[in-house]
Amino acid sequence: MNEIGEILKDARIEKGYTLDDLQQITKIQKRYLQAIEDGNTDILPGRFYMRAFVKQYADIVDLDGEELLEEHLTETSKEASEEFAENVNVVPTRTEGKQEGFLSDITEYLPMILIFLLVATIIVVIYFAFRQYNPAEESNPPMINEENTEQVAPAEDEEEEPEATDDEQEAEENTDEEEPEETEEEEEEQTISVSESSGSNTIYEIKGPHPEEQTVTLTANGGDSWVSVTVEGGDSDARLLTSGESLDMSFGADVTQVDIVIGNAPVTEVTFNDTELEYAPESSGVVRQDLQLQFVE
Repeated sequence: MNEIGEILKDARIEKGYTLDDLQQITKIQKRYLQAIEDGNTDILPGRFYMRAFVKQYADIVDLDGEELLEEHLTETSKEASEEFAENVNVVPTRTEGKQEGFLSDITEYLPMILIFLLVATIIVVIYFAFRQYNPAEESNPPMINEENTEQVAPAEDEEEEPEATDDEQEAEENTDEEEPEETEEEEEEQTISVSESSGSNTIYEIKGPHPEEQTVTLTANGGDSWVSVTVEGGDSDARLLTSGESLDMSFGADVTQVDIVIGNAPVTEVTFNDTELEYAPESSGVVRQDLQLQFVE
């Protein structure tokens, strides 16, 4: 790993980048970048993230990250395999002890559990049998007062509403037809369109009313992708999404710009307020993409 760090560091210096520059571009924390250059893998989140960080670092300094890892990571792979073998030897012993204790507890309390279930079943059967058979209700059928029924019927005929005249019917129809038109005029939908696109950079223009709470969601489907979302003058978040994971970023109606960086666009889906954003045609096939949402009144 030390050899990889030295190669990456030399390439970075040759490109004229600082660690702060790489942190801004890749959204990887500076302490992780420093650990890669120093060969200090202990502080990295894990082997999977180490490989992802090295690949992204190498791409920025125009190196082949996959080839670099294959050539210089043989020793690290051997150590990881030995550590995994040790963990496999330890885990079954603990699991076996827990299973034996659990089975012994069940065996000890099994008679009490069976008795409790039997008593509960008998109580439930008696309850439902009592509910289904009630002699009091059968001996006293409900009484129906036929005289009252006959007296109420004429009253309904006397209270019939008069039929509306032709003029009144036309006025009601005109009112019903006008109300939906006014509603349609008042409602205005939010529209999303591509205003500029060149290579891996795309600018989306969002017009119309902006809700008090708006959300951008990035979802990885069928692969892993490093993503970041930055709200102008607000919050930001960056992480490596594995297949099936999502990153949500919510913000208010006063935001004017949101910047999005996607490390693996072919497997990353972008939605804004539950509407999927289509990549620009000229950007198809580009793995890393920079998207910008601009909100216009």
